[in-house]
Parts: sequence; C-alpha cells; structure tokens
Amino acid sequence: MKGARTGCCSLATEFAVKYTGEQRCLTKPLVALSAATHSSQSRRSMDILFLLIPLSVVLVLLVGLAFWWSVRSGQFDDLKGPAHRILDDDDAPGEDDSG
Repeated sequence: MKGARTGCCSLATEFAVKYTGEQRCLTKPLVALSAATHSSQSRRSMDILFLLIPLSVVLVLLVGLAFWWSVRSGQFDDLKGPAHRILDDDDAPGEDDSG
C-alpha cells in the first residue's frame, strides 16, 4: 500500500522531516521541534496584529462617529417622552376608529 504508515514513530518522523528536514524517529516531536517551529509560529501570530490593530481602530472610529451623530441629531434629548406617550390615551371613550 502506498503511503501506509509502518511502526510507531512514522507519524513523528513525517512531522520531523516536514519541519526540520531531519529523518529520525522522534517519540516526542513537539518537544524536539519546539525550537525549530517557535520562530515561525510567533512570526505568524504577530503578523495578525498588523491586521487586527488597524481594524480595531477603524471600528472604534466608526462607533465614535455613530455616537457623535446620534448626540448631534437629538437622539438622546428626550428619553422619558416616548415612554409616557405610549401611556397617554388619545382615544375618547366610545369612539370607534373603523369609521
């Protein structure tokens, strides 16, 4: 069978060959390869910051602009009026709207 794994260390050996180029049986591939892959993993995890920091700044600016617009347009001027208006009964008793 092509590609069949034989032995207990074949997966670890494939892992080691892929990331270090060394072909030897490693029983603990993550420990043995931590030094080799640490720099590339930390670089990849740091690269995402170049995307996330500007996106978060843009998001904060958009939220700030939306809040500024809502304050300037009077959205927060009368907070109790709509709550009281719903309780006011504008209809006269006995009056029918179907008219």
